[in-house]
Amino acid sequence: MARGDSQLLAKALRSFRVDVQLLLGLYRTAPATDSCRGVHERCREWCLVYLHDAWTRYCRRLVLGSASREPTSLGGVAIPRVSGLTREDQAALAATTAMKLRYEPRWGDAKQALDAAKALGIRNFPQVSAALGSTPSPADDVRVIRNFIAHRNRATAVELNAVRLRHGMPERLPDLATLELWTTQFESIALAAIR
Repeated sequence: MARGDSQLLAKALRSFRVDVQLLLGLYRTAPATDSCRGVHERCREWCLVYLHDAWTRYCRRLVLGSASREPTSLGGVAIPRVSGLTREDQAALAATTAMKLRYEPRWGDAKQALDAAKALGIRNFPQVSAALGSTPSPADDVRVIRNFIAHRNRATAVELNAVRLRHGMPERLPDLATLELWTTQFESIALAAIR
């Protein structure tokens, strides 16, 4: 992406929405027979991992693009880039260094994404902070489920059980209504961050 991509934030939102529609379509697919139930469960697990990944990519693009690309908000307000930053990789390195991390921040974690945004000094920080820091946000619950799927162990199972109890989930994966609610909340937060 070239410097001065005014449509960056709108593109990031559209990309996130496309990802959400894809995974919701897959999640809605019911198993045709009991013999393929396991395949559908693995597909639903993939959908949750993908949702976490899509949210992480959106937050990363929001913060790093705001720092280095001179985007425009949906309301038409130009967001000046941070002085000295002209590329997203520069902004990622600057945030990582300022936060004294070995790796990039966990972009899907609101606190780390906002710490990075603050460290970079993005000009739209109040808007981004209000949106990413808003509640309810499903980000932590989706992260916990994703971590259980990716790293099945006692610690991730304990965290998953807490999410299950909080949401009344009889299974380890949310039902379609819960997933639809979470994706709606994510989309509302994403939209509020770039208005």
